[in-house]
Amino acid sequence: MTVHSTPFVWCGPIYEPTGYADEARGLLRALDEAKVPVALRAVALERPGFRDALDPAHLQLFARQHAVAIEPPVMVCQHAPADAFVPDVGAALNIGRTMFETDSLPPRWVQRCNDMDELWVPSSFNKETFTAAGVRTPIVVVPGGIDAERYHPKVPPLAIDGLRGTVFLSVFEWRYRKGWDVLLRAWAGAFGPDDDVTLLLRTYPIGALDVRDRAAVIDQSIEAFLQSACGRGRTDVAPIVTITQMLPDDALPALYARADAYVSPTRGEGWGRPFMEAMATGKPVIATRWSAHLDFMNDDNSLLVDLDGLVDTNDPEMPLYASQQWAAPSVAHLVTQLQRVHRDRAEAREIGAVARADMVSEWPWSRPAGVIAARVRELGVQRQSIVSAGRSRAPVAPGPLVVVDAALFDDHDRCPLDIDAWLTPLVAADPRVRVVSPSRSRRPSRWSAQHVWWERRLLDGTDVQPRAVTLSILRRSDAHAPQRPQTGRWVVATGDVAGVRLADEVALAIAQADEVWVPHDVARRACIAAGVSPDALWTIPRMPVDAAHLTAMTRLSRPAGGGTVIGLVLATDADLGAADALVRTWERAYAARTDVVLRVVLGAAPTPAVRQWHAELVERYATRAPSARVDVWPAPLSDDLWPSMLRACDALITPGLAPAVPALWPLCAALGVPLIAPDASDSDTASWVMASGGWAVPIAGTGRFNWSALATAVEAACGSRRDGAPIATLDGATVARAMAQRLAVLSASDAPSSPPRP
Repeated sequence: MTVHSTPFVWCGPIYEPTGYADEARGLLRALDEAKVPVALRAVALERPGFRDALDPAHLQLFARQHAVAIEPPVMVCQHAPADAFVPDVGAALNIGRTMFETDSLPPRWVQRCNDMDELWVPSSFNKETFTAAGVRTPIVVVPGGIDAERYHPKVPPLAIDGLRGTVFLSVFEWRYRKGWDVLLRAWAGAFGPDDDVTLLLRTYPIGALDVRDRAAVIDQSIEAFLQSACGRGRTDVAPIVTITQMLPDDALPALYARADAYVSPTRGEGWGRPFMEAMATGKPVIATRWSAHLDFMNDDNSLLVDLDGLVDTNDPEMPLYASQQWAAPSVAHLVTQLQRVHRDRAEAREIGAVARADMVSEWPWSRPAGVIAARVRELGVQRQSIVSAGRSRAPVAPGPLVVVDAALFDDHDRCPLDIDAWLTPLVAADPRVRVVSPSRSRRPSRWSAQHVWWERRLLDGTDVQPRAVTLSILRRSDAHAPQRPQTGRWVVATGDVAGVRLADEVALAIAQADEVWVPHDVARRACIAAGVSPDALWTIPRMPVDAAHLTAMTRLSRPAGGGTVIGLVLATDADLGAADALVRTWERAYAARTDVVLRVVLGAAPTPAVRQWHAELVERYATRAPSARVDVWPAPLSDDLWPSMLRACDALITPGLAPAVPALWPLCAALGVPLIAPDASDSDTASWVMASGGWAVPIAGTGRFNWSALATAVEAACGSRRDGAPIATLDGATVARAMAQRLAVLSASDAPSSPPRP
């Protein structure tokens, strides 16, 4: 089937090992078989090497779908978590395809869902929970599916050492939601070291697929939990075998084939894709009797685990779950189901056979493809009425062209102050804005469901004249200073390139700008020191932080009994000596205190030695009483959680002279979180300490903090803690309005820019 253009556009991840991407690959293949034309626009970061493991025929199909042109006015389906939804203002219809795991939704998700024209969710569970949460957009259930030819009982099993007897498999990321703690409790209660059984875990630390020492992190977590929660060591229970390395996509069916049963005492699922994969392979699946997977699991084809009820989420790993509930799987009933499978293998095989038959007959990919095909036909009628009426959803307003010159699509520029997130509201708010990106990549550096929206705002790289305004965005990774455009007004957004001082080349260039945008007072002072006129400066935050997200994270990560939180963040081996000494001294000095907590958090890309030290801390404090007042955050934070984590701290200790997270110090200054850092007058650190209202602490000859000075800073932070203080922050719309207002003033006048002083 050769298709040159279509109005139906699918935006979502394709070339990565995630549930969203796997589902998209199955749906796109099924839509092709159903003769539904699709213009594919793949988004998100592509995992290196992943594409090579995919079926060449599937890759050819996706390439053909990529080549299909967009026929406006379009119907855009954004396949992503709902907080990534941004309606395409030029589209006839915006569709969101998403899912969630609890009994409700975060407020931001509700808002983003209500911005769409239609929602596609995979389960009746999500249709109910989304509606109850306040979603008013029409919701259509578009289920998932399974390739029962790929996941088949006759697939040769994967060779794995160390297995014996009845093998129970579980595949998951080491998240609390997945119920790994429930599984370990039940395993310790169900079987002893002499039982002929094995628990096989295909798992990895949160967000750490590519970390070299992930096996040690997982094994230490298992040992620490068994000791603290079950009073047993790893050798006191039946064998637990872990696989933490990345498996190629084509090895997954063989992994399921190696097991005798699949087990997952999950607290909640948006669909339950691994359950389907195991069932299609003919395995009995033990899973919690709650959430989305009950659309395809029942007492005939599965072994469901009863609940002890619904409980508050209280998951520090995922502040999105704040103020919601999910399942509390019964450990006792899980023990019963595990023993049942081991005791009666024949019954287990019969249940697996029923599961396989259900997957083959009821859940092929053609089922959701049929639902989508019907919806595309019905929505196409609505689109045609828009075309016939000669109107568009949001006509492009006439006016002078505003061109943004920035390398928005560099996969290496990953930090909490990401340009893409900062600029998106502006481009969405002003249809005159177009973007020139010199980067080699043509997709956003962050997960962005607005691929079509960006595609139509991107220029082809050729110069556009005349320009009314050019906005140049600087980044530390840029090799050269920007050049003034030949026509129009020129605005430069410095970001954190203007940290403490500007490079001479950059200072000379931006001195020619009509207006300079800086994200905070530190950058403002650096620009003035470099010769930029104060009248040309305008303070606009680099990244808006969602207030609701900050509030949720703060509530989850404050001590239950109140008190001051002092963060300690490190990433490199050079930080280890000072950090370890600080923690040990803290244990002695604050053991009897109940009003102050040291929170240890991993920075960006921690070294193996830092990860090892962190894992040892996790194990050490798993068995300590809360009075130790040291809180070890269990996993590295994703970039988007750092603003919330910082706002949940009353001060932040950084033992090194370089930030452990990109843009960490400017973020502290922007959020009003005081820095406690080494006293080094010849370093950028001193300026950021001053900007954040923090304290510079002397370093002893051994590379350790002077404890007396550090304790004085901690006591000062205790005296100014923010318990219950309101969180004032900007949202995307506010920042977009500020930027759009300045650009409108500049594009409407040839007079010299003279913005009011902030």
